[in-house]
Amino acid sequence: MVFTTTTDFKDATFLFAPPEFFDAKVSEDIIWPDVAFFPKPPHDKSKAENHKRAYERLSLMMSKLEKTHDKHMFFRLEMRARRALETGWRKFPAKAMNWFYDISCDYGYGFGRALGFWLGHMLLGAAVLVIPAPHNWAGVGNAFATSFANAHSFLGLNRGPLKTVYAQYAKWDWFNVVWTVQGLLGIMFLFFLLLTIRNRFKMG
Repeated sequence: MVFTTTTDFKDATFLFAPPEFFDAKVSEDIIWPDVAFFPKPPHDKSKAENHKRAYERLSLMMSKLEKTHDKHMFFRLEMRARRALETGWRKFPAKAMNWFYDISCDYGYGFGRALGFWLGHMLLGAAVLVIPAPHNWAGVGNAFATSFANAHSFLGLNRGPLKTVYAQYAKWDWFNVVWTVQGLLGIMFLFFLLLTIRNRFKMG
């Protein structure tokens, strides 16, 4: 299969399987804008394996053509096909991680989604920290500041400007739980957010 001129897949619809370009030669001017539909990974493992292989090939082709965004599109589709292959309780952790990577940041490409999770978990943390705080504007402000500091513990704000506030929160029995959960999620969501920025602007 050889494509010697512009190949435009605008509004293309692939109902049952992705296109297979094994051993194909394509023009450098291959276009994948607004592809209408790629099929969901099938439950049948042999068919899901074929989907994965097809997307691997497409991703490699786009990489060689230095079409970064198209490459990442096929990488995301490949990852979803891989998730369909991960069956059984032994592969549940890998399947869960794959799903969470998809939901939280669209495999490192969904900037808005990653930003929403990053901000959302801090807002939720602040809402929880309002419970033991003084119910006034200062208490609300401290809750938001402490939530941000918890989510970015590497900044050391708890040992600096918020040292007194942390000493007050330490009296609350559940504070260490909130601090630990936010510390783990905060680093992860910040990493996802920075990853989406990197992928969007093709840095590195």
